[in-house]
Amino acid sequence: MKKYSFSKKVAGVMLATVLVVQPMASALPLVGSAVVQAEEVAELIQIIDEKLGQGEAINIATSFAKIGLSTTADQLENDLNAFRSDNREAFNTLFEGELSTDDLISFFVTFMNAAEDVLDDMTKEEIEAEIIAEGYYNFIGGIAEEAIRQDNKDVDGILKKHIGIGILDIVVDMQKELDKQLNMNNASLRQAMADALYESLDEIRILNESSTISDIANAIGTVYEKLDSNSKTIIQNARSKVNAGDVNWNAVFASVQVNLPVKDEDESTGGGGGSTGGGGGSA
Repeated sequence: MKKYSFSKKVAGVMLATVLVVQPMASALPLVGSAVVQAEEVAELIQIIDEKLGQGEAINIATSFAKIGLSTTADQLENDLNAFRSDNREAFNTLFEGELSTDDLISFFVTFMNAAEDVLDDMTKEEIEAEIIAEGYYNFIGGIAEEAIRQDNKDVDGILKKHIGIGILDIVVDMQKELDKQLNMNNASLRQAMADALYESLDEIRILNESSTISDIANAIGTVYEKLDSNSKTIIQNARSKVNAGDVNWNAVFASVQVNLPVKDEDESTGGGGGSTGGGGGSA
């Protein structure tokens, strides 16, 4: 995975755009933009469905996508709580007890912490100019790398261990494909979000590891309140597409390259070998 440089002055704007406007899906295998063959679709979906049951990969992806497409604090709080409760057992199974839905929401706050105080010295105009000059997804990648460094839980490592992709795969590559499908790759929307965030910094900065779901929803809800009606309509239309199942999740899933750790042969067969050896010793 390439390294993404980013200006710390703009990190907060890009971060909030990822978390607020777009379905971050930070531990779900939703990545990339390439056109793929049918056999590629199965690889990542099967990793999840073989553990959870047919169709569960897309079910989880859909429920998480809605979180980034809420336009009121109440709707966001409901979406976060629904994701936590509806997918708790699935996460426990998929990640073998190493990653929970609550851990994922905590990583959401880590993203916020990664951009703390980076906008203090800049005007809205300077922020917008840097976004245009440096590139949107490049900034996202830089913020993700910083969040990974700050994350004590090692969400990135757990993802790679169990589903073969990491945070950078998701928040950079996945966004390109999903943005395109939801018609959210829109410069005016991003500018509106940058402006709304800039005007909501005091509310955003209060988030920390102790923040509740309600705290998160209220802080992000402040940003939504400052959006113009056209931007809200774009987000609401995207949410309607997700609710209606009008997303080609196969293309999104299949566009990431899965790299699951290769188990050592002794590790994968060692349990049986150890028992046999032990039996021989007893004899």
